[in-house]
Amino acid sequence: MKFFTSSLVCIICIWMVKQHVTCNDVNILLTPDPQESVNVSTSSYFVDLARNFTQMMTSLQSSIEYVTKRVQTLEARAASDRHEIDRLQSVIVNITAGRKEVAFSARLSVTKEHMTDGTTVVFDQMISNYGDAYNPRTGIFTCTRTGLYLFSVSLEGHYTDGQGDIPAAITMDGTHLGYLVSDPIKSGQDVQGAVTMVTQVREGQRVWVEVYYRNDVSVFRTFSTFTGVLLS
Repeated sequence: MKFFTSSLVCIICIWMVKQHVTCNDVNILLTPDPQESVNVSTSSYFVDLARNFTQMMTSLQSSIEYVTKRVQTLEARAASDRHEIDRLQSVIVNITAGRKEVAFSARLSVTKEHMTDGTTVVFDQMISNYGDAYNPRTGIFTCTRTGLYLFSVSLEGHYTDGQGDIPAAITMDGTHLGYLVSDPIKSGQDVQGAVTMVTQVREGQRVWVEVYYRNDVSVFRTFSTFTGVLLS
């Protein structure tokens, strides 16, 4: 009985704080008004008090359940987001690990003289050769990865003995893809011809630069270069 009484007192105090009820308010409620002759039933008051407290606890419990469910939802969403981030990072790592850089640049170290139609221009001095796909001994690039490539060639011709023009072509597996010509027209004149192009190349295909149409062609060193790079 003492425990029940103490518990009831605690409940009453909590409710009073919640409802901003003071002891003076309770005295007013419990003290009969002589003018109006109102008899306050103490038992009814406590019943109402308990009912209000129960309603307050029910509302509090509902709020706790809502917040708990909301937190669980956010935690589940965060876990899903973390999983997706981990998956994408794994994809990026795999792509990066599997991707091989392919790019090269080379130039002539010596002047090539008396070249004939169909002769490969061998750019023998390497500037860069990422992926080791270009062979400076043969002048041929062998594709190691299918993709979109950019190729650029520049050749310098020097006018001597009545001629100096250099017609050449970027060639893939025997097919001319792009043409250039260096055409000095007077004695002592140097002219550089160039061509740049973008094309799809499959793994195993070969690309090189060759003289076409003319014989006894000379290509001047140092300023003649061949470049290729994988774009995508």
